[in-house]
Amino acid sequence: QLTGDAGALRSVSSPALPEPFVKLVHPGDNAYLSRGFSLSGDAELEVYSLGEYSDGAESMVDWGWIIDAHTRERVWEMGFKNTDWAGGAGKNRRFRDRVHFRAGDYIAYFVTDDSHAYDDWNADPPYDPDGWGLQVSAVDASARTNIKPFQEAHEAAAIVRLVGIG
Repeated sequence: QLTGDAGALRSVSSPALPEPFVKLVHPGDNAYLSRGFSLSGDAELEVYSLGEYSDGAESMVDWGWIIDAHTRERVWEMGFKNTDWAGGAGKNRRFRDRVHFRAGDYIAYFVTDDSHAYDDWNADPPYDPDGWGLQVSAVDASARTNIKPFQEAHEAAAIVRLVGIG
């Protein structure tokens, strides 16, 4: 609670996120999280993601992306250029924007490296530590009825399957 001269203080709040249908949050070290979703029609989705950029590696080391489940094409990815500083340590990055998706099946991913993860920070956490990870929400609440879970079918006869590689 802050108190003081009413003329010197003003309240500032950021708009609340719609309820996410993809919520890959609070990942620990070396996490590899994923969640599939299907859209029966085109939709504007709000993507909110907090992660870590490494100056030394010149790349994101805790970050999210979304692929088309059938073509494997990345349709959205968190990177240094499309994020801004998330507060705390300079390596904390944030993406929050609307992204247009066509009808189809998608898989959202969020991965972390071996340090600076949720609740085990090795530097100052971001201003919204509970948002660490990836969340996807429908901008229009009525569009939520067009969103269903998607489970990728794996071939039972696979000889080798490499998953969760960092």
